[in-house]
Amino acid sequence: MPSTSTLEVIDRAINQSKVRLSSSSLNTYKTDWRNFAKVFPVMPDDPQPVRDWLYNTYTNLRSRAKIHSELSVLYQCAQELGVRNIMPDIGRPPRVKKAAAHHSVDESRAIIAAAKTPLQLALVALIERLGLRIGEVASMNVGDVSAQSITFRGKTFAGKTEDRELWPPQDIMTSLRVLCDGRAPGKPLFVGQRGQLTTTGLRRIYEILCQQAGIPEGRRHPHCGRHSAGTHLIEAGCDQFTVKRLLGHKRMDQTDEYVHLAQAKSDKLERYDPLATELKTPDFIPSEATKLYLEGLTEAELLPQLLDQLEALGETARRLKEALGSNGHKAEKLAEIKELLEHQVNK
Repeated sequence: MPSTSTLEVIDRAINQSKVRLSSSSLNTYKTDWRNFAKVFPVMPDDPQPVRDWLYNTYTNLRSRAKIHSELSVLYQCAQELGVRNIMPDIGRPPRVKKAAAHHSVDESRAIIAAAKTPLQLALVALIERLGLRIGEVASMNVGDVSAQSITFRGKTFAGKTEDRELWPPQDIMTSLRVLCDGRAPGKPLFVGQRGQLTTTGLRRIYEILCQQAGIPEGRRHPHCGRHSAGTHLIEAGCDQFTVKRLLGHKRMDQTDEYVHLAQAKSDKLERYDPLATELKTPDFIPSEATKLYLEGLTEAELLPQLLDQLEALGETARRLKEALGSNGHKAEKLAEIKELLEHQVNK
């Protein structure tokens, strides 16, 4: 089989990728492909050298997976020229899932508090509370807002066509109806001075509100608000199926990736544990010695009180021995404890 120039394949891949890749992504592909061509001027048909180069050059797992994806595109184009696609033989490196940033409840409240106009209030509510994508928000028309719900019919987001209906809380619906302002159903919901606001315009408004709320620069993207909505609902006890429907996910594992569950807290366990009220723990009543200790008495002042407590413990040990001796417990162990306590009192 004749050798195929790597640069020839790269030119072919660039022409085919112009349609589906943005200019910035295409420039990244070009750079990485040409770095590959410096090492392999001719497209290799043996997977081992390419695998060795990939794993030795890119030690970062995320970068390794990225280069593998780009080489897969290159080899798909090379197949048209008779080159064997070796990328399936190399195998896709494991991806490292980076936990997406999200806002705390207090940070989300600060963002909502920074919103002043009806447009700003509706925007932050849809993102921080309903978790809508910024593209979904930008595509909304007046007709999508009814008295009780928001409807998405046949709209395409992230390459998927959605057909779903949401029933937000009434305060959110009120802010959306104010934004409609009696306009025709086909009119865009979010408009500025120059007409319909694009995703770029809405993203800029959201980022300014985050800045005013004191959110760090790395967490001002609207997608952080989308992650925050799912996280806050799950942590508040909302079931994951409802969150999945709200976020518009097709599979449950997508919702798992979006939700960042905090460690279990005692108040949440108490809320959902059906046996939480079965154990009746008596209220703590501090002894006189404990009260004196809390009042900051010296050791010399505290010692008589501690001796009284030890004497009381000795009496308690005797009663425990009598109570437990007939129930199969090790009464001799209790006797040892009693003897030790009485010895301490005598000292």
